[in-house]
Order: sequence, then C-alpha cells, then structure tokens
Amino acid sequence: MIKINDKEIEIYYPLQKESSFPVIVLNTYGKEGDKVWKLTNKKFILVTISNIDWDKEMTPWSSPNIRKKNLLFKEKQMII
Repeated sequence: MIKINDKEIEIYYPLQKESSFPVIVLNTYGKEGDKVWKLTNKKFILVTISNIDWDKEMTPWSSPNIRKKNLLFKEKQMII
C-alpha cells in the first residue's frame, strides 16, 4: 500500500509477462481491491484508491444537500 495525501493506494498486477495491460482505477469505500482482484481474470492492472471523503471529493460541482444531516457537496478542483 502507498499513502499519498491521506489516500491509500493499492496496485494489483498480473504475473503474466505480456508487454502491456489496461489500467483500471477503482475508488473504493472499504478497501475492496482484494475482493475485486480475486473475482477477475487478472488481465489488467488494478489501482484502488481508499480513504475518500465521498461527499466532498467525489463531486465535480457544488450541490445542495439531499438529506438534512449531510454536509453540502463541495466543488473540488481537479488536478490533472
């Protein structure tokens, strides 16, 4: 596991010796990377990112609350 800015990143890769594989990035809620990896044919690279604040970091724009208890969705600047 790698930690970057409080995010937990795990990388799963196939053991085959092919020259290239597609990469799939999966934002996870509860570190489901192991479960997902075990259910696949493993012909790709899986990158999982955990420890995400879904209400603040997974929306591209500000939005009003859906429920009274929730905090407002905050717009995040995308860094590319």
